[in-house]
Amino acid sequence: MAPAAKFHASISSITVLAMFWLIDLLKPVLEAHKPLAAVGGLLGTVGTYKSLAFALGWVLLRWRWAKRKFFGPYYMEGTWIGWFKGHAGDKRVQVEYYTQDFDGVVVKGRSYTDKGEEHGYWCTDAVTIDVRKARMVFSYSFDVLSRPAGLTGMSTFDFERKSASHPPEAFSGFAHDLNDRKRIAVHATKLGDWFVPWEEALPEAKRLLQQQCPQDGPSKIKEESPIKEERPPVLVQPGPTSAWVILELPTVANASAGHQSRAGEDSI
Repeated sequence: MAPAAKFHASISSITVLAMFWLIDLLKPVLEAHKPLAAVGGLLGTVGTYKSLAFALGWVLLRWRWAKRKFFGPYYMEGTWIGWFKGHAGDKRVQVEYYTQDFDGVVVKGRSYTDKGEEHGYWCTDAVTIDVRKARMVFSYSFDVLSRPAGLTGMSTFDFERKSASHPPEAFSGFAHDLNDRKRIAVHATKLGDWFVPWEEALPEAKRLLQQQCPQDGPSKIKEESPIKEERPPVLVQPGPTSAWVILELPTVANASAGHQSRAGEDSI
């Protein structure tokens, strides 16, 4: 059950129980003033419901442990860190704040270069969480510092969680700008339920990038030596006034090297 539906169902159940108890307690008075019983019951029900909703909502939205238990697999609030590769293959790190109440989730994020320089800012317009599919979809507005105009797009992420009843701990998916055909893979993990300051969460995001996407070293291509084809020496029969002569034919590698050398001299 979604948090909003679960919250209002809980308040309604408590209100009904409270009104039954109150009517039973005030039964003698209500029987003596029957015309006012209906009006009093209506006002009492509305007042009880609003009072309970305010009190329970105040507690759940400020007591994080209770909020985490109540929201269950829908719970997303806190600081998330992650990374992605831009269109040119440049590595970016990101820090996001997930703010959650009974009306939904709002995500505000910042991206940085792998050197810690600011890259962009974004905020969600609508967020949908499907706990059965372990998936989250949201639309966003993205302002890149190097671009004159803002971007809009859609993101789709799959959750990583312990079980279907636990809140997500990490997610992976893609972001897709509406004016671009390329999808950007994004990986993120939860840093904590609290809102960690941006400058303190940034080093953790860079550390996550180094763990999950280490620096690519220079590619080493091993050059194989050319195959040498050995040929046996050739004996040349001497003439009447000369001795035997042994001719050693060049190998394939030496012949190829000599050919390349002559070709180089011709090109100069």
